[in-house]
Amino acid sequence: ICNSSGSPLYVPNRLCENVLCHILDKIRNKAVVSKIHNASNDHLQLLHFKSSKLWIFILNATGEVNELLNHPHVESVRSKISQLVCAIEDQSITIGMLNTLVEFPNDILTGYFNAGIGTKKKKIANEMLDSLREQLREHSNTVEKLFSFYNRWCNKAEDTLAYLDDLTEKVNNLNNTPFLELVNPHYWSIHNEIIEVSRRAYQYENSQTFANVFEIDTNEEVQKSVLLVSQVFGDSLLERYQRICIEYKSWKHIKCSEARPLWNGITSEQVKHELDLMAGDATWYRQRQTQNDLLRSIEYLAQFPSSIKQLKNLSDVLTQFNIKNKEKSWAIEMLNTLENTDMILGDLQDFFKKYNKKYGAYRECWSLIKELSFAKEFIDFLLKELIGRDLTNLIN
Repeated sequence: ICNSSGSPLYVPNRLCENVLCHILDKIRNKAVVSKIHNASNDHLQLLHFKSSKLWIFILNATGEVNELLNHPHVESVRSKISQLVCAIEDQSITIGMLNTLVEFPNDILTGYFNAGIGTKKKKIANEMLDSLREQLREHSNTVEKLFSFYNRWCNKAEDTLAYLDDLTEKVNNLNNTPFLELVNPHYWSIHNEIIEVSRRAYQYENSQTFANVFEIDTNEEVQKSVLLVSQVFGDSLLERYQRICIEYKSWKHIKCSEARPLWNGITSEQVKHELDLMAGDATWYRQRQTQNDLLRSIEYLAQFPSSIKQLKNLSDVLTQFNIKNKEKSWAIEMLNTLENTDMILGDLQDFFKKYNKKYGAYRECWSLIKELSFAKEFIDFLLKELIGRDLTNLIN
């Protein structure tokens, strides 16, 4: 219409201005017919902002623009933008509205805001928008970490539901909550004492080793109260877990009997994740050979329960068949080694090389050995009534 391709828009004559005003009349009349002015303030603000490119051009237009800039619809939009800027400055803007706005880059936001307020007021700076965006991000992170703490570590507490309900209500009301309330010291109410602990505990949300330490260090009474659980975290639990992690710098000398409670219930597939979390950026863990050796040793440690069970089954079968010199058999020797409280992690690789060699030789027999270990009466019957003491008869 104006044959203007640059920015700002240049209106060369009254004819072009009249055409633009006519278009604005149509837009305004359509808005009146649709009763869009009855919508909430936030809804209207967002509708105007969706057309921010148009309003930046119109409000910054130069040339023949006297009637254009004084058009009722332009004045209405300018007033709305000015209200929005004031709400941002005094922090009365709702969190929901602000969350929507800060998804856009600063150049779009400042261009829109500053076009609306003109040169009479202090312009919105990038620093202010960055600060608001960071505070919203911090609020979102705090909510996420609180939910994580309550659901992961306080699921046995009798008052967890009260904390979850209050937090859920805050989240559900964000669209109507003024941003100013976020800086109110009473905003977080019952969550104030939990926030710092929830931030420190968040990285361990999916850690089974940390969960094992938690179960060891807390009793049923402590786990009945959210506040008591948070106090245990703050007073000792986090520090104790970190001390354990540091001890793994000398992992080869750690006794298996001491390590097993930490690794209880952890599968071979979970070991690397746990070790990565425990070691972090520690220099000693960056060495590839050390990392592989430790990983393999902990994987072997995770096999302890199943290996002990298999060897005990075999021991029972040897007893039931009255095998002579049973105590000198490889099965009993290996079982005693696994149950030895002085065995250290550094010995596991050599031990399991021998064990796996024996295990492989009996690979297809373990299911039978398991069944035989539960069949004492049947074996007694076989030995006494049918085949006597000659095992050749059993084999035949």
